Amino acid sequence: MGGRTHGGRGDTGRFRPRDRPGPGVRHRRPLGGRRAERGHRLPRAGHRRAPGRARRRPDRRHRPRCRHRRDPGGDSLRDDAFPGLAADIVLCNPPFATRDWGHDEVAFDDRWVYGLPPKSESELAWVQHCLAHLKPGGRAVLLMPPGAAERPTGRDIRTALARDGAVRAIVAFAAGTAPPFNIGLHMWVLQRPDGERPEETPVLFVDTANFREDLQGDALRETITALWSTYLRAPKSFEAVPGTARTVPVLDLLNAATDLNPARHVRTAAPMSTPVQYAAALNKRRGRLRHAADALLSFAGTEDWRPVGAEPVTWRTASVADLLRGNALDLQRGPSTSRATSRRGARGGGPAPVIRPDARVFTARDVTSGGPATGLPAEHELATPFVVQADDILVPEVVRSRITPRVADDQDAGHLLGPHLILFRPDPERLDPWFLAGFLATEGNMRNATAGSSIVRIDASRLRVPLLPMDVQRRYGRAFRRVYALRRAAHLTGRLAELTARELDVGLSGGVLEPPASSAVTARPRPRSTTIEPHTPKPERTTLDTGKHAELTNRAWSVADLLRGNYKQSDYGKVILPFTVLRRLECVLEPTREKVHQVYELRKNQDLELDRFLRRAAEHRFYNTSDYTLEKIASDPSQTAKHLLAYIGAFSPTPAKSWRSTSSPSRSSGWRARTSSTR
Repeated sequence: MGGRTHGGRGDTGRFRPRDRPGPGVRHRRPLGGRRAERGHRLPRAGHRRAPGRARRRPDRRHRPRCRHRRDPGGDSLRDDAFPGLAADIVLCNPPFATRDWGHDEVAFDDRWVYGLPPKSESELAWVQHCLAHLKPGGRAVLLMPPGAAERPTGRDIRTALARDGAVRAIVAFAAGTAPPFNIGLHMWVLQRPDGERPEETPVLFVDTANFREDLQGDALRETITALWSTYLRAPKSFEAVPGTARTVPVLDLLNAATDLNPARHVRTAAPMSTPVQYAAALNKRRGRLRHAADALLSFAGTEDWRPVGAEPVTWRTASVADLLRGNALDLQRGPSTSRATSRRGARGGGPAPVIRPDARVFTARDVTSGGPATGLPAEHELATPFVVQADDILVPEVVRSRITPRVADDQDAGHLLGPHLILFRPDPERLDPWFLAGFLATEGNMRNATAGSSIVRIDASRLRVPLLPMDVQRRYGRAFRRVYALRRAAHLTGRLAELTARELDVGLSGGVLEPPASSAVTARPRPRSTTIEPHTPKPERTTLDTGKHAELTNRAWSVADLLRGNYKQSDYGKVILPFTVLRRLECVLEPTREKVHQVYELRKNQDLELDRFLRRAAEHRFYNTSDYTLEKIASDPSQTAKHLLAYIGAFSPTPAKSWRSTSSPSRSSGWRARTSSTR
């Protein structure tokens, strides 16, 4: 290969030549702040430092001199430091939603072969910048936000890219795969045209957003690599994978929107298998569902769980800090990028643990899902690997809805402890592991041993455990183990039921399956009652529509494209979340807004306690006495900050105080509301 070009985030871009002569350059974010500016040698791609020298600062006297080193420290889009470079491969992770990327300064640049990107489409500027530095036939891989594949402002450039055959593949990832973790990113694979007719090569679309939890990490990488290899061998005869991958001819993409979102092309594709094969696979999955349902019923059991008495039992408890001081357990925190692995507790003893030849790294996702370890040791750069043993208890350091401990078994032994995990190793003669895991996950520990609002972390030393004899601990341990098995069986049954229902929907709507002879839903007969009781209708139970929830979530976070000013990605939530809450409060109070305003105008000059009257008029425990609305505030941009603060101040004390604590009024002047995007 002639060279590689790396794109960096967090910086507008810097070119750095390799240590030896040649056309290859690096384009990446500066490593270690000013280290790169002072001339430190950057690590090569695919090479890692020795573990013992990972944090050692190189001596200036022994720094290698390279006459080809060059650090212009400029802006890659405004001032291309290597205009004549042509590489074989370009890797780029560009910054997202950057409006000040030099639209006016480089409007007549030669790189905009497919059109001048709008100010709001900085990602498409990076796309053309990477293509401009490729040899004919060279490929570029970019990590892109999902909006770049479907926003109307970039339609013309997407159309030109597809028509010219520059787009080869687009892969959609699930949210949480790569930062920023709140959205699912896309990976674009581009190729500089080399004269081949573009309409003869279809575009590969891969959607991994709905992959199972066990198809993450290394399994996800292998799946995408296998699909890409199959596509390269025969693009025109690529066999679609229902719900995962599909090729689309270029002419089919050149419509009014030129939407390159993989979900639009993969999930709407009809099943590409014969009816006999589809029915056989469906019946196999239905068999697994029945087996999982039987296991769920067996774990639920038929015996009654007896009460302990008229009053609940209370125990004397001890904190984890006390157990550590008493050498009843060891505590180990997973490694992180900012500090070395630290170990607490002094029980020690016993033979040294053995690392498995195929050792993987436990991640927080592995612990919560109950699946095997999926992380690769090379990815996490463990300076001092810590080996997991049987009966160790793994707990994610960051809590979502509840504390989810996991007791390691013999299959988990020999793997490595990953980042953001806490490991408890109890003394088997003093603590039962399942007893300890069960009481670590109590609601009391969730309330008293966690800290944080948006990101909730566990303070392991504050977790409390009852002090009970070993025979009683083992009884509770067996019960907690049964509850854990019940929860895992329920999770598996629910997942199989959802997949089965989805395949039935696709088969029926795709003309592959025919309805059975009898489609009546049979219900279990109810026992007859000898007494006639008045019928009271039960209120309808509202269930969460996950698809609608995901759509609303993506729409809320897409408001980041409308932000004005110098916003960083870490600041998006500081603006979007408070205004989402504000819009929700306005929708709740909308039916009684006029009534509250009338009561306020009638009684504001009376010597009365208005709060009671206003809450009764609002039919809620909170209210707003202002005649402003978000739509009315947005209609006068010159007075946005003034009217917005007056509107917030008209709320009753509780919501107004909560909103001010989660937002920054100084940033309100830069807000431009679009009511249609928040409804």
